Amino acid sequence: MDRVCTTDWLSPAVVHVEIASMKGLSDHHTVVVTYDLDTVVDLYRARFALTA
Repeated sequence: MDRVCTTDWLSPAVVHVEIASMKGLSDHHTVVVTYDLDTVVDLYRARFALTA
């Protein structure tokens, strides 16, 4: 099974998920996830602001 592991609080930053076929190279596909960097930064700041 092909999957992506991430935290639930990063889910709002996901903007695109793509499955790339690896036919002829592997029996598994490659999952490509694109995150919005500005959203990731905002989420990290909100979550870890007290530790800085």
